[in-house]
Amino acid sequence: MKTSPKRYENVDWQRVRKVLVFRATQLSLASGQSPDGAPPGHLADEVITDFFLRPDGLDWEPKKGRLETCLRRMLDAMAKYGACAGCPPICSAEQHI
Repeated sequence: MKTSPKRYENVDWQRVRKVLVFRATQLSLASGQSPDGAPPGHLADEVITDFFLRPDGLDWEPKKGRLETCLRRMLDAMAKYGACAGCPPICSAEQHI
């Protein structure tokens, strides 16, 4: 399934990046090192880039919740699994609160 660019029209990208940088910083402090050894800002950008490269958009839809929540889960999975290629489904409807 390809994603429609219209779903991103109301996304506050500055907020999304700020949430991801904050979460990456938390993960770094908790573990004593940054996931992938990269600075938090780089990790945030990596997650956003990976999100856009996926043709299914991680199954995210605005009605399912905030994009930053979905991408924060993606960042958490990167920290746990080392890379998102093998991550479990992250933004499916059943995982959103």
